[in-house]
Amino acid sequence: MFGGSMRTIRLAFLLLLAWPSGLPGALEYRLMTGDRSARASGEWTVLVAVTNPDAIEAGVDLPERTVARVGSRSVQLERKMEGFPLGIAPGTTVLVEYRGILPDDLDGLLAVELEVLAAGRCYVEVVSGDEAGRSPSTGPTSPMKPAPVGKSSREIEESRVPRFARNISFYEPIYFVVGPRVSLNAKFQLGFKYRLLSEEASLAAAMPALGDLYLGYTQTSLWDLGSESKPFLDTSYKPGLFYYEQYSGIRFFGFELEWIEGGYQHESNGQGGEDSRSLNTVYVRPSLRYDLPKDWYLRFMPRGFVYIDDLSDNPDLPEYRGYFDLSLKIGQLNGLELSTLVRIGTEPGVGSFQLDLTYPMDRLFFGNAASFLHLQYFDGWGETLLNYDQRLPSQVRIGFTLLR
Repeated sequence: MFGGSMRTIRLAFLLLLAWPSGLPGALEYRLMTGDRSARASGEWTVLVAVTNPDAIEAGVDLPERTVARVGSRSVQLERKMEGFPLGIAPGTTVLVEYRGILPDDLDGLLAVELEVLAAGRCYVEVVSGDEAGRSPSTGPTSPMKPAPVGKSSREIEESRVPRFARNISFYEPIYFVVGPRVSLNAKFQLGFKYRLLSEEASLAAAMPALGDLYLGYTQTSLWDLGSESKPFLDTSYKPGLFYYEQYSGIRFFGFELEWIEGGYQHESNGQGGEDSRSLNTVYVRPSLRYDLPKDWYLRFMPRGFVYIDDLSDNPDLPEYRGYFDLSLKIGQLNGLELSTLVRIGTEPGVGSFQLDLTYPMDRLFFGNAASFLHLQYFDGWGETLLNYDQRLPSQVRIGFTLLR
C-alpha cells in the first residue's frame, strides 16, 4: 500500500515541475515596498506591479481601497493612482501605489501580504515611533529605573525587552496535538531561530551574507498520556547552523522563489546505550510559491541532505529516511491550509507521510482565540527517531498550532 502511495507522490512531484508558468490571459501581480524601512505610526507606501505577459492588451481594475497583512496586524491601504480601469499593453508592467498608516505597536522585520489579491509577499523593517524619535545620546529606559513621566504602559514594557530579543524569530511549526493509538498520546513541536549578527553593524554591512547566518533549534516530542506515569516516548533535539536568505522576483515554472536555507543540522534523541540515536546532515531547502486565485497559494519546499558521519547508532537510517524530503502546502493566507511532509527511504516502498490541516480559530470563536485548529495524520516508518525502523499503526491527532 505504501509503495503505491510513493509512486503517486513521485508522479505528483513530476507534474508539479511541469506546471506551466502562467495561464493564457492571466495578469501577473507582484507586491513590493516603496521603502524597505518605515516608522510605526507613520505613512507607508506599497507598490503592486501588474504585468501583462500576453500578446494582446489586457484590462485591470484594482480596488481603490484594500487591506495589507503586516506581521499579525491588518493595515488599511488607499490607492493613489487614478484613471481605473487600466489597459495594459502586451509585455509591459504598470506600478500602482497604495498608502496607509502603520500601527504604533509594530517593530522589526515583518512579512507583508495583501488579503484580497494574490500578489506574493514582501518585507518591511519597521522602527517603533519611540525608537525613531530618540536622540543618539538617549538610550533605552533601564528596567531598574523609574520610567519617565508620560510613558505608556506599552512603552514601559518594551523598554524591558532584552537587547537582542529582536534577533529571535519562529522557525519550524509550533503545535500540540493529541490522539489515541495503542493508548492516548500527544505530539508537540517547538522551533526557533536566532540571527547571529546585527544587520546594521559594520561586519554585516561589509559582507551582507554574514547577516543571514542563524542558529536554529527544533524539538519534537511524543508523550504517552495513557500510562500511569505518563512518560515521554521519545524526543528529537535538532540544533543547527544555517544560512537563510529571502528573495523576490525570481521565478521557476511559475513558482516564485521566496527563500533558500542551507547549512548543518545535528539530530539526536538524547538517550544512551541501545536507545541512542543520532545523525549529522548538511542540507539545502528552498521555498517556492505559486499564487492561486482568491488569495490561495501553493508552497513547495523540497529538502536534500547528505549524512556526514558514520551513523554508528543507526547505520541503516537512509533505508528509512533516504536523502530527500518534500513539504507541500496549499492554503489561504488567513484561512484553511493543508500541508504534507513526505520522506522516501532508499529501501523500496519505505518512507513516511504526514498531513497537517489547520484553520484559524479566531474565525470560529469571534476573534478571541489566538491559534489555529490543527488536525494531523501520520502513516509510515519512524515517527520517532528511536523507532526509525518500525512502522506503527497510522495515527490521527487533533490540537492547536501557534505557528504553521
